[in-house]
Amino acid sequence: MELKVTTSQLLLRLKKSEEKAPSKKSKKKKELQAILEMREPPALTADRVASTLEIDVTRAQYLLRELTINGKIDKFGKGKSAIYKHKELESEGKVNGLLNAVDSMKVFLKVSS
Repeated sequence: MELKVTTSQLLLRLKKSEEKAPSKKSKKKKELQAILEMREPPALTADRVASTLEIDVTRAQYLLRELTINGKIDKFGKGKSAIYKHKELESEGKVNGLLNAVDSMKVFLKVSS
């Protein structure tokens, strides 16, 4: 039995393998950066973030909570009526990284209580 693969078939397979979806980390970093670039007015809310980034409201709330814990934004209010404000920092702009183990535990304990 002989297997024949043409050059065009091989190129097509190589092209498909190069077209990978972005990693979860890079997607999350882009979303966090997009939120940091959003300016108020109007007020920064989970609904506005969700509609602007075309994501689910719960995903928007998760991203906003992470930015709040990292000290990038402040939260005023509770639940759906919560409003977020950017903190004016010297290192404004870039997202430095994701939560470390200690901050992850804080989020877990805060959410689970």
